[in-house]
Amino acid sequence: MSKQTSDMEARIRDLGLPVGTVFQGYAVHLPATEQYLAHVEQRGPSQTNRHFVRRPDEAQLHAEPEAARDAAADCRAAGHEAEPWQVFSDGRRFYAAPMPLNGEVPGT
Repeated sequence: MSKQTSDMEARIRDLGLPVGTVFQGYAVHLPATEQYLAHVEQRGPSQTNRHFVRRPDEAQLHAEPEAARDAAADCRAAGHEAEPWQVFSDGRRFYAAPMPLNGEVPGT
């Protein structure tokens, strides 16, 4: 078992998620509106459309944490309060939680 896999299994336990929950990817969360970034569309050199959804299962998922951090930074540059979050699923339901930064969960 890789360190990343065991770290994610520990994270799932720490969050109290059901047995069998699996990490799905990293998403961008807007805490003020409880929405997730679903799609970014470049309409021209100075026009970017961002589409947001309410459910984490409809969010754009990134495989790497750096990609979610970059996407959140782009959203912040456009005036949105945005944070990278982790998305999990137990096969029936999706769960989302703030991504730990330097071993700490934001807001704790």
